[in-house]
Amino acid sequence: MRKYTAYYESEIIRENQKVVSNKCSSISFELLGTSTATIDSVIPLTTDKIREFTEEANVIIIHDFSVIFNDADADKQCLVVRTFYKEV
Repeated sequence: MRKYTAYYESEIIRENQKVVSNKCSSISFELLGTSTATIDSVIPLTTDKIREFTEEANVIIIHDFSVIFNDADADKQCLVVRTFYKEV
């Protein structure tokens, strides 16, 4: 059985932008502010849900995601967490 060490990278985005996966194995999005948002123009992101895209430890995500905030005057904050695995 293979063993892996997990590494995490996080950031808070505050404006509409492309989120690069950086070849991670998992990426999650959690709204911290009051604005709603969409991922890739079709996946709703609301304050009551964390959206996570997860693959096996030996699989990487090569897709870049687009986060668009929907409410112009609301507090725009989205926590993005990427998980990377390294075989030990």
